[in-house]
Amino acid sequence: IDRVELVNRVDCCDPRLAGLVLRILNAASNSVASVTLTNPGAGGTYTYRPPPGITGRYVKVGLENGQLNGGGNFYVTLAEARGRSLRLMS
Repeated sequence: IDRVELVNRVDCCDPRLAGLVLRILNAASNSVASVTLTNPGAGGTYTYRPPPGITGRYVKVGLENGQLNGGGNFYVTLAEARGRSLRLMS
């Protein structure tokens, strides 16, 4: 995974993206990279680029350990999620 892009809602509730945890998981579902999100604003895009050499199969976004989101509740809302990968052919 080269990068993950999360697009925030434009119609309401944009603070809800803040505080969510994005994890990249390998084939065995072990976390290999993670970040706590900040609010990119209504309709904004949060882009995460994991460290070089990270190999992942799954992306997980959510609240962990009873955390509240930036809106002070437990809702997880976003407009779109995109995972990008660059595979080099040899």
